[in-house]
Amino acid sequence: AFHQICADLVSAMKRNLSEDSAEVQTIIRRHHGWLKQFWKPTRKSYVGHSQLILDSELRKAYDAHDPLLPEFLALAIQTFAEHELE
Repeated sequence: AFHQICADLVSAMKRNLSEDSAEVQTIIRRHHGWLKQFWKPTRKSYVGHSQLILDSELRKAYDAHDPLLPEFLALAIQTFAEHELE
Protein backbone atom coordinates (compact mmCIF):
# COMPACT_ATOMS: atom_id res chain seq x y z
CA ALA A 1 0.00 0.00 0.00
CA PHE A 2 2.73 2.49 0.99
CA HIS A 3 4.69 2.13 -2.25
CA GLN A 4 1.55 2.39 -4.39
CA ILE A 5 0.46 5.54 -2.56
CA CYS A 6 3.90 7.06 -3.17
CA ALA A 7 3.86 6.02 -6.84
CA ASP A 8 0.41 7.54 -7.30
CA LEU A 9 1.52 10.80 -5.66
CA VAL A 10 4.64 10.99 -7.85
CA SER A 11 2.44 10.40 -10.91
CA ALA A 12 0.17 13.25 -9.81
CA MET A 13 3.19 15.53 -9.28
CA LYS A 14 4.53 14.74 -12.75
CA ARG A 15 1.13 15.69 -14.19
CA ASN A 16 1.39 19.02 -12.35
CA LEU A 17 -1.64 18.39 -10.17
CA SER A 18 -1.81 20.62 -7.12
CA GLU A 19 -1.75 19.21 -3.62
CA ASP A 20 -5.34 20.36 -3.10
CA SER A 21 -6.69 18.75 -6.29
CA ALA A 22 -9.45 16.17 -5.87
CA GLU A 23 -7.25 13.38 -7.24
CA VAL A 24 -4.36 14.13 -4.88
CA GLN A 25 -6.70 14.45 -1.91
CA THR A 26 -8.15 11.03 -2.76
CA ILE A 27 -4.63 9.58 -2.61
CA ILE A 28 -4.04 11.35 0.71
CA ARG A 29 -7.25 9.79 2.04
CA ARG A 30 -5.67 6.40 1.22
CA HIS A 31 -2.44 7.47 3.00
CA HIS A 32 -4.46 8.51 6.05
CA GLY A 33 -6.35 5.21 5.97
CA TRP A 34 -3.10 3.26 5.68
CA LEU A 35 -1.66 5.08 8.71
CA LYS A 36 -4.73 4.19 10.77
CA GLN A 37 -3.42 0.63 11.07
CA PHE A 38 -0.62 2.07 13.24
CA TRP A 39 -2.40 4.92 15.11
CA LYS A 40 -5.44 7.17 14.84
CA PRO A 41 -4.30 10.43 13.21
CA THR A 42 -6.24 13.50 14.30
CA ARG A 43 -5.98 16.85 12.51
CA LYS A 44 -3.17 17.96 14.80
CA SER A 45 -1.25 14.68 14.80
CA TYR A 46 -1.55 14.19 11.02
CA VAL A 47 -0.19 17.71 10.42
CA GLY A 48 2.55 16.84 12.92
CA HIS A 49 3.27 13.71 10.90
CA SER A 50 3.74 15.88 7.80
CA GLN A 51 6.52 17.73 9.67
CA LEU A 52 8.11 14.42 10.67
CA ILE A 53 8.18 13.42 7.00
CA LEU A 54 10.15 16.59 6.27
CA ASP A 55 12.44 16.63 9.31
CA SER A 56 13.19 13.02 10.30
CA GLU A 57 14.48 9.72 8.97
CA LEU A 58 11.00 9.15 7.52
CA ARG A 59 11.99 11.52 4.73
CA LYS A 60 14.25 8.86 3.19
CA ALA A 61 11.31 6.52 2.58
CA TYR A 62 9.59 9.20 0.49
CA ASP A 63 12.79 10.58 -1.10
CA ALA A 64 13.37 7.11 -2.54
CA HIS A 65 10.31 7.66 -4.74
CA ASP A 66 11.06 11.27 -5.71
CA PRO A 67 13.13 14.00 -4.01
CA LEU A 68 10.20 16.43 -4.29
CA LEU A 69 7.68 14.03 -2.76
CA PRO A 70 8.18 14.94 0.94
CA GLU A 71 7.26 18.61 0.44
CA PHE A 72 4.37 17.80 -1.88
CA LEU A 73 3.03 15.20 0.53
CA ALA A 74 3.37 17.53 3.52
CA LEU A 75 1.30 20.22 1.80
CA ALA A 76 -1.30 17.68 0.69
CA ILE A 77 -1.55 16.26 4.22
CA GLN A 78 -2.03 19.74 5.67
CA THR A 79 -4.83 20.44 3.17
CA PHE A 80 -6.49 17.10 3.92
CA ALA A 81 -6.24 17.60 7.68
CA GLU A 82 -7.79 21.08 7.50
CA HIS A 83 -10.75 19.92 5.45
CA GLU A 84 -11.34 16.33 6.56
CA LEU A 85 -10.18 15.86 10.16
CA GLU A 86 -11.19 17.22 13.54
